[in-house]
Amino acid sequence: MSLLGRILIVIVTVLSLVYLGAEATLSYHANNWREAWERARAHHKQVVEGKEAQIKSLLGTKSDLERKLGELESRINQLKDLVKAVDDERQEQIAEIQRLNNKNDELTSGLRVANENLKAKDDEIRNERQTNARLRDEKDKAVHDMELAQAQVARLMGQKTALEKDLGELRKQYADTKQKALDLQLLIEEAERQGLPVRQIVVGSPPVKPINGLVAGVDDSTDPPTVLLTVGRDQGVERGYQFRIYRGDEFIAKVVVSKLMADSSGARVLFMAPGKQIRPGDSAATRLE
Repeated sequence: MSLLGRILIVIVTVLSLVYLGAEATLSYHANNWREAWERARAHHKQVVEGKEAQIKSLLGTKSDLERKLGELESRINQLKDLVKAVDDERQEQIAEIQRLNNKNDELTSGLRVANENLKAKDDEIRNERQTNARLRDEKDKAVHDMELAQAQVARLMGQKTALEKDLGELRKQYADTKQKALDLQLLIEEAERQGLPVRQIVVGSPPVKPINGLVAGVDDSTDPPTVLLTVGRDQGVERGYQFRIYRGDEFIAKVVVSKLMADSSGARVLFMAPGKQIRPGDSAATRLE
């Protein structure tokens, strides 16, 4: 029920009470109705004026209540708008919470992966530390070995210096001996070339049969160099046979057979004439006729 209906009910109730009061008064004063009427009229007028004042007050109250009701309705509308805005904001917050939950799930998954990676890194670091400890031990042992090696190197360097000194003297003796042997060999070659059987006279062994061939190739990568000859087992060559290498009438070198094949043989250089070099095509012979 509206406020206006309530006010009208109050007014009707008041007027009914006034009427009942007037009836009661008239009944009470039936013998002196005029006086009573006058008194009742005065009282009624007084009551009516009071009630009119009450009605006027109630109307003012009604106006205030209607105004307040309008304000309340306006406030209610504002509150409805506010509630709608709050509800919209709540929906947005729910959506944001859902997004944050999804993000939290992603972060949790990422954290789990990071923890697994961290554990793997911890295992790797532990292995690296164990490796470092082992390497430190190996380093300490290597340093100790290096110190021993340095001491040995110092001792060996002293020995090396002494050996180099001795080697220098031996090389000098070897060079002198080699030069003497070369000179003697050249003299023997020249004597044999002149027909004097020097080797037979000195050694007393039977002379090697004459075998003539050519130099097929020379390998200078070995020390001493090796020579491939075009004669072999089929031509009567035996291991240990010595061949003179010459170019025309010029003596080049002397070689000894070390490897024997059917139609060729390999020989190593025994000595070479100073400033000379064996070339493919040079002549080779066991005896110079």
